[in-house]
Amino acid sequence: MSPQVDKRATLDILQTLDSYLEKYERKFPIYLMGGSALILRDVQEDSKDADFITNSNGYLALGEAVERLEKERGIRIDYFKDGRIISYRYEDYYLRAEKVRGLRLKHLDVYVLDFVNIILTKALSGRESDMQKILELKRRGITAPRDELERRFQRVVPNRGKEKEIKERFENFLQAYYADQKSKGFKTSSS
Repeated sequence: MSPQVDKRATLDILQTLDSYLEKYERKFPIYLMGGSALILRDVQEDSKDADFITNSNGYLALGEAVERLEKERGIRIDYFKDGRIISYRYEDYYLRAEKVRGLRLKHLDVYVLDFVNIILTKALSGRESDMQKILELKRRGITAPRDELERRFQRVVPNRGKEKEIKERFENFLQAYYADQKSKGFKTSSS
């Protein structure tokens, strides 16, 4: 089992990955998502892994560095190329991401996804633990407007054969996430 990744470990992962990219004379963007983004946004203590998205060049450059770091530290790092996340593609992930300030890195530009994209990508994972995290965020006042989630979901492209599954995940998420709106007088699509 991988050790938990807290804020210190997340920052150390970024520093170490940056140092492994010394041979490059350019910077690569990485967009922290999931627990990693929530950790750097100071709303989650730790995560079971580190998760990020990068572009094609970053994906190629970081492959060896990620593998090396995973072996050295016994941690799991999930990284995705150009918004291709397991069973779907979502290329608009970067549009509202915020640059992480205060990092002194030579080869990485680090961003965190905005809360709507964090919620959307967690909802599409289909994992109960991610749904619980979304509902915990909601209880803490970190929410996503339904119309914005639906608009962004329109930009999600499921992998071939996963269309129905991804749509069902999203619809089930909406039903659970907005379940209390009807009783509070909010308009829902079924009212």
